[in-house]
Amino acid sequence: MAQTPLQPLSVGNVVSAAFRLYRDRFATYLGIAIQASLWILVPFLAILPIPFLFAFGQAELSSLWIIIPLWLIFFFWCMAKYVMNSALISRLSFGILAN
Repeated sequence: MAQTPLQPLSVGNVVSAAFRLYRDRFATYLGIAIQASLWILVPFLAILPIPFLFAFGQAELSSLWIIIPLWLIFFFWCMAKYVMNSALISRLSFGILAN
């Protein structure tokens, strides 16, 4: 059985394939995308109360030596979760497009 060689896709074909892909699996991709977006938002929401603690005198500047490294670790952990969810969307899309 002879197979035809793969041709590069035009812009219109890529857009059509993307719309068809998201139309077929919209709920799955939307749920994963919302989770990914929340993971990228969480570290910035966690840092919001810190300036208020310093403004109202509840924390000292020496506590920054503890807060900043902990926040950086939390930030990288949340970033890893975001990348994992983004990779999951890519993997699911590739699996469907490969068939």
